Amino acid sequence: MSNLAAPTATPAGLRTNVAAFNPRNTNKIYQGYFDYEFFDKESNLLPYQTGTYLGTKKVLNIGAGFHYNPSGTYSRPAAYPTTAPADPFSTTTTHDVRLYGVDVFYDAPIDTTSKTAVTLYGVYYNYNFGPNYVRNVGLMNPGNGLAAGATTSAGLVGNAVPLIGTGQSYYTQLGVLLPKNLLGPKMKLQPYVAYLHNSLNGLLDTDGSIKGVNVYDAGLNLYLDGHNAKITINYRARPDFSDQTFLPANNGAATVNSIRYRPEVTLQTQVYL
Repeated sequence: MSNLAAPTATPAGLRTNVAAFNPRNTNKIYQGYFDYEFFDKESNLLPYQTGTYLGTKKVLNIGAGFHYNPSGTYSRPAAYPTTAPADPFSTTTTHDVRLYGVDVFYDAPIDTTSKTAVTLYGVYYNYNFGPNYVRNVGLMNPGNGLAAGATTSAGLVGNAVPLIGTGQSYYTQLGVLLPKNLLGPKMKLQPYVAYLHNSLNGLLDTDGSIKGVNVYDAGLNLYLDGHNAKITINYRARPDFSDQTFLPANNGAATVNSIRYRPEVTLQTQVYL
């Protein structure tokens, strides 16, 4: 996203009608999450949950949550004043941040003898951060992390993708735990696939329609002695959204001229002490 700091004069090339977080916002944030557990119960002692019980439980949960922050973001109008006002925020408009989501989680044994199991998760989000808000996120990004495919002064291309923004988001993942005797009693394998689709108002195709963001993942988890340790290798077909232009007719939204899918491989290790 472009820097939306207060200009001292009419800037050239600075985007307008694009929401950014409001530095003057002191309003309370209201949020909550509610779920119903149909079968075995999950512990809510920690702010996160296990993710998979490796065939030891049968879980089916449906949940819904919300986040509301009045005047959480602001944007500048389509035209700047010819002279900077004494209060740079007097020419801006604030927007309420309204986020909603519903999800479902299913984790259950397939065969109790071989200790195989299936894990399924799906979620739908409806996000409103204000006009044309898009946040690009790249985990452990070797680039600058500010824009999808952004290039640093050293010439390194980042791995960020448009992860959240004003619009709708769908995410699902499926994992299957393989038989226990495949690698011995202490090691278990779980191949998985995941898919993310974002439909964000701030990313438009060349014909003016919303340009979808599609991220594909596939990988393999190796569990060592239950959840005591895990090694994950993940392959991602990552869409590179760096080929963008900003046309006045789109009122602040980016026009995505082309998308190139780039291969990304990540190796991760987790140890529980």
